[in-house]
Amino acid sequence: MEKYDPQALEKAPRSKVVEAVYRELMEGRGPIIWEVDGIQEIVADLPFAKQFLDKKQIELKIDFQRILGGVRINEKAETPINGLFAAGESSGGLHGADRMQGNGFLETQVFGLIAGRNAYMFAKQTERIDIDLREIESEQKRIENLRGEIPPKEVIKEIQETMWRFVGVIRDEEGLIKAINRLKEIKDKKIEYLCTDDLFSVFEAKNLLKTAEIVTSSAIARKETRRTHVRADYPNTDDNMLKHICIRKRDDEMEISSLPIIKKVM
Repeated sequence: MEKYDPQALEKAPRSKVVEAVYRELMEGRGPIIWEVDGIQEIVADLPFAKQFLDKKQIELKIDFQRILGGVRINEKAETPINGLFAAGESSGGLHGADRMQGNGFLETQVFGLIAGRNAYMFAKQTERIDIDLREIESEQKRIENLRGEIPPKEVIKEIQETMWRFVGVIRDEEGLIKAINRLKEIKDKKIEYLCTDDLFSVFEAKNLLKTAEIVTSSAIARKETRRTHVRADYPNTDDNMLKHICIRKRDDEMEISSLPIIKKVM
């Protein structure tokens, strides 16, 4: 960490530590080792740390934690869809380009309360609408028509490997384009031909593919480096990119636009 943040070292922002670990591993200088001091005190607060009791060194690896985006909400936790409220880490924009440790829990408490109250008021003041049975029948037919022999878990693994290789901690235009092309190939040639023995995995694969497309398209659109989003071909932060990348579904296609960041002066 002396190379990446000589002042804070291992106490640097999480995004900087992850970038450092990723660069060192990709350039062949792994494994990355954390020298552990005071493990007894850590175990007292974190029971899962018991597995490290007899160790003075712990190997560090990178794992996915969360997406910094999500459904856009207003101050009432309303989404653009009438009657749909969102809170916590399924909503986006609160943390910006990084999230401080513990902020995710705080977000659930603040916006969970706001969403719950306003959802209650909406339900109380809105007349109940019967479910359209034609939509149910249409969805049933769509599921019944799913036919194929491709195991969905294989497709899930392929999507995950594509995202790790090309849309990981450090990205560039060439890799992102390769990812989009590969995701399109999966969509065109595999996603509609999944084996339905495990129906849950079928929908998991479909949803994972859609999420991968959104993340990759957003990364292509943000031509700068900003905290957890690191572009090797755009290493600097660009104030012209101080905005939200917005993804919408328009005529069954993905539409990419941008929205300004609203700053309130208290």
